[in-house]
Amino acid sequence: MSRKLLPVIFAVVGALALAGCSKQEPEFTAQDQVAAVDRTEGAEDGGDSGEQAPTVTFVAEQIQFVEAPSEVPAGTVAFVLDNQSALPHDVTLEGSGLVVLAAPGASERGSVTLTAGEEYTYFCSVPGHRATMEGTFTVVE
Repeated sequence: MSRKLLPVIFAVVGALALAGCSKQEPEFTAQDQVAAVDRTEGAEDGGDSGEQAPTVTFVAEQIQFVEAPSEVPAGTVAFVLDNQSALPHDVTLEGSGLVVLAAPGASERGSVTLTAGEEYTYFCSVPGHRATMEGTFTVVE
């Protein structure tokens, strides 16, 4: 290979690498949005008892949760994500299967059953958001 070609090859490879690094975060369409993955039957109304499930709220602004619980009651709980941002956000509850995704300016809900004494990590799984949108809560009686 000619030594004259090496700088050209390095320039092309470098440009391709930079192009890959400057990708914008994905845009979510209505088809992409899953309001909730609900693994509990009757979770929206608290099951067969007729009681309403307790509700906890997460509020997203810019790239942070400005409101999030530190404690959540045990049992079936409704999670509400109020997205006051111009960006899409979600609340993903690690180890539970719960994902609540809300478009910019929207509010969505989902529910899951939690056991007292457990600690859960929640985060926004939109690429690049977890670094500033992650926390934990404890499930209490």
